[in-house]
Amino acid sequence: MSLPDAATERIAMAYYYIWYTKGWFDGSSIPQFRATMSDVHPMLGSYDSSDPDVIAAHIDQCKLAKLDALAVSWWKGKNNASWLRSDSHHQGANQDDILETVMTTGYERGIRSTIILEAYTDDAELIYDALKYYIERYCNDPRALHAQGRPVVCSWNTWNLGLEVWNGIIGRLREEGLDAFHIATNQPETSFFECFDAIDIYTPLSVTDTAMETYTGLRAEVDAYNLTDAGKAKPGRWHATIMPGFEDRMMVDRLSRDDYAHFRYRHGGDYYWETFAAAMASQPEWLHVTSFNELAEHSHIEDTLEYGSRYLDLTARFVGEYKAAAQIRKS
Repeated sequence: MSLPDAATERIAMAYYYIWYTKGWFDGSSIPQFRATMSDVHPMLGSYDSSDPDVIAAHIDQCKLAKLDALAVSWWKGKNNASWLRSDSHHQGANQDDILETVMTTGYERGIRSTIILEAYTDDAELIYDALKYYIERYCNDPRALHAQGRPVVCSWNTWNLGLEVWNGIIGRLREEGLDAFHIATNQPETSFFECFDAIDIYTPLSVTDTAMETYTGLRAEVDAYNLTDAGKAKPGRWHATIMPGFEDRMMVDRLSRDDYAHFRYRHGGDYYWETFAAAMASQPEWLHVTSFNELAEHSHIEDTLEYGSRYLDLTARFVGEYKAAAQIRKS
């Protein structure tokens, strides 16, 4: 089967979250998020992520934003019932079924899909099982985003187990013929190119420098790595993230953590422009959008009563400029 390959394309991909039930919005099922979600009102209302009509409407919004792909938040295969953390807010319908609906609906509208593996576990075997499940199932599926002939996989929380463990997981899969195009999400260390193909910064607020300093600095580090023997044999890639804003101060469990309680006001779209300028300056292979609908963290571009389609429209403009600049560099 000949699959569309994104290795040489300039892909614009947004992170997409499928854990919502109506109880998220009124606090009936997730009480701790009631205050957090109180100022977020999607144009679709208090929706359920398993509703095919909701998924179709979201895909239509992605088309308006000129997105090419979605990275779907995902944390288990059907053989991994123990994946969830005991304190997890990931609830709702079977996540594999929702992923299937996203893949099919997106494919029908020209949007390809992948996953962002929510690797909240210290058990390397669970991560191995989950990746094996996904790669086996979607390695030859045209609905899935592919690069360099391999299904794309984004992995979160790579810093938790560290490079050595991830090398073991991915190396074991490759030995079994289960290769993928691995993206280490929110991982700025070029050492991870030992087993990953690309790195990104999920949110510029996870670092202390400005987005411009961070992105151009990481571009330089990736370029330097690619001049080494290891980089010449398997070049690493830099994927830059654009983000309209961020607010998690209402998540009281985060306020005591050093790595959270960040925020950035949208300022009518100015901050989105700031991250886009930084991304363009760093000449990324792909453009990531944080996020389509991480509503609790207020990084969404989804159509809402608060903002209407402003951030979908801005995303479409950014994606257009990103792809046009890539064509100019080729000519």
